[in-house]
Amino acid sequence: MTNDASFGDSAEPAQHLAQTQLRAVETGRWFVHAALSGSSAFVAPDGSVEQPTALFTVDSIRTEVPLVSGLTPYLAVGDVVGWATRIAVLLAAALVVHLTLRGRRADGDGG
Repeated sequence: MTNDASFGDSAEPAQHLAQTQLRAVETGRWFVHAALSGSSAFVAPDGSVEQPTALFTVDSIRTEVPLVSGLTPYLAVGDVVGWATRIAVLLAAALVVHLTLRGRRADGDGG
């Protein structure tokens, strides 16, 4: 459930729905994206959006959402890509600092 009222007619409600689409694909499950003032919709496990409502409208949507069991690779392993990216960024930053300091020392020794 989300409340997008403070964002007005901006891209934020669409971003919230896109985040729900990502979670649906990651988990392989249906999501009900319920927004008090934004766009409400059902999101299928493949990320497709069904019955989206318009912004700032009073509307009612209904569908049958199946129950699912089992784990997708994301649910079984977790956010491996996220953690690997964080570690790679930290290692890259450390390498840049190391090379910068090494370059400064080399400039100081030669001149």
